[in-house]
This record gives sequence, C-alpha cells and structure tokens, in this order.
Amino acid sequence: MANSPKCAICSTEVEDLDHLLRYCPNTTETWQAVQSHGVNAAKSNARLSIWLHHNISGQQEDPDWPTKFLITLWYIWK
Repeated sequence: MANSPKCAICSTEVEDLDHLLRYCPNTTETWQAVQSHGVNAAKSNARLSIWLHHNISGQQEDPDWPTKFLITLWYIWK
C-alpha cells in the first residue's frame, strides 16, 4: 500500500493497471524496445481487456508473439 495514488515510477499519473502496463513512460520505453526488435507492441487506445485479449489471442504475424507479450508484461510488472 502506497501513501500516494500516483505512479511510483513516474509520479505523474494515478497508478492503475492501464498506466502500469501501457502508458507509464518507463513502460512505453520497454514496449518501444520490444518493437525495435521487429515486434509490433500494438499500443492502442482500446480498453485494457481488449488490448490484452488481442495480444494473447495468437492472431499476429509472429506466432511467438503471445509468449513474448506475456513475458514482457511479466518484466514490466516485476
């Protein structure tokens, strides 16, 4: 439990799952690094649940993307 609802990393936004997994500047850098290796991180304005489902559904060009996506989410969470 934190004393402030703001993100402990960037201190600019309220820390919720959407901010933590997609919009925190640190997270954005992580997704850009993954994307620079030829993987489309598919950052979108869709609801978090839709974004998660899209990325784990296995409908991307890279058949390994769902695994890469989940590993990246774990890295961000950790």
